[in-house]
Amino acid sequence: MDNEFFQRGKEAAEKLLYFVKKSGADDAIVSLLSRESSQVKFSNSRISNNMLYQSSSLSVFASFGKRIVSTSVKTFDNRAIRKGADFLSKFAACVEPNPNYMGIAEGPFTYRKDSSLFDLRVEKLGDRIVDYAEEGISRASTGRVKRVAGNAEASTERTYLITSNSVKCEDKSTALYLSLRAIIDKDDSAHMVAVSRNIQGFDVSGCAEQAASLANMNVPVEKISPGKYDIIFYPLPFAVMLDLTANACSIFDVESGFSFLEKKLGRRVSSNNFTLIDNASKEYGFGSGLSDDEGVPTQKNVLIDRGILKTYLHNTSTARRYKTRTTASAGLIAPQAANIILSKGNYSLDEMIRSVRRGIIVTNTWYTRFQNYRTGEFSTLPRDKALVVENGKIKCATRGIRIADSMPNLLSKVSAIGKDSRQILSWEVEVPVDTPPVLVKGINITRPN
Repeated sequence: MDNEFFQRGKEAAEKLLYFVKKSGADDAIVSLLSRESSQVKFSNSRISNNMLYQSSSLSVFASFGKRIVSTSVKTFDNRAIRKGADFLSKFAACVEPNPNYMGIAEGPFTYRKDSSLFDLRVEKLGDRIVDYAEEGISRASTGRVKRVAGNAEASTERTYLITSNSVKCEDKSTALYLSLRAIIDKDDSAHMVAVSRNIQGFDVSGCAEQAASLANMNVPVEKISPGKYDIIFYPLPFAVMLDLTANACSIFDVESGFSFLEKKLGRRVSSNNFTLIDNASKEYGFGSGLSDDEGVPTQKNVLIDRGILKTYLHNTSTARRYKTRTTASAGLIAPQAANIILSKGNYSLDEMIRSVRRGIIVTNTWYTRFQNYRTGEFSTLPRDKALVVENGKIKCATRGIRIADSMPNLLSKVSAIGKDSRQILSWEVEVPVDTPPVLVKGINITRPN
């Protein structure tokens, strides 16, 4: 990544902050994001596209007498910066004041050093990410697997954040991502992902081999009747459930009527073996960083402790309104989780399977949707390989089913948690999740009309 260009971006950020303050802003936050990524797409077991992306932008958030506005600037010349600041002040005059806004964090802060977030080898990888894609294709092309599809990406991000309240934070991180589907035919496949901050932790072979092994399970396919089933969720689909749970912990979702955890603070919301953490300071965490979006140093927040909801996620403004402390979760408008972690249990996957009398192993889902956010009623469609378990043994595969239940019921019926975790990021999991497989008892299964 071009250090000279990033330095010009930092200077532009400081100029933008100066002009925004000069135009009358009470509070202002300017952040610079520079990103360079190399992405490979593959289909039919062949590389189909290899692309290099570079982007830089400035984002600014400002308050003019509690009139909240924000914009972004793509070019860093003086004219664009002045125009952006002028636009903000004029637009603010048209906006109604937000009486609930209580300001941003007061700096300065001291930030920890975390070498786990950056790997020089990833930054220098460039188009050699294709080697990892080819390794994934090769490892997954075994047995009955006819084709392999997915994408691999290597990226480097540099950020610089500066505020009107004496906050300055500069961060640098790398990321590796692999999404791989091993396909037998259009109705029989398996999907796995691998994510890592560094080369050492990027388990391409493990991801590909697990997808191939699952896809190659040659069992008959049978329809099952609707009803209550025990469900063993692989990490990929259960990460979706945890992402929804962490979203429901945001005070923004609570106040907006989009949280099934509304008015549940200090109350039991899950089984007592369930502890959910948001830790943006975790070493090697795919969502970890040095600060939140207003520059507060990141920290570990226990959201649910052995079944009890301990905290909502706050930024400085919402924390002041609720007379509590920020959880370093800005999101300036909507506080949000950054690195979601389900505490490990003591069970192997085989032990979970042996304990199930009548159940389903769900390895992936898609189209997860709420029917009612406040009560947590949702449905989701199992995708790829779904296996039926009877009396502790895999009997067959099944298709055409839907999970239709509620998040409170699902969380309350978590029966066993695995001892091996996996970091997950997917198209339905925008915030990184670290989770083992999980067994949930008595979940409602329907068949779509």
